[in-house]
Amino acid sequence: MATMLVIMRDLAERLGRDSHFPVTG
Repeated sequence: MATMLVIMRDLAERLGRDSHFPVTG
């Protein structure tokens, strides 16, 4: 479960750099 959060956060951070993506953190 924790792994999913880490993966989601990592993906969101990577996507946020390229395109506009609402990153919560």
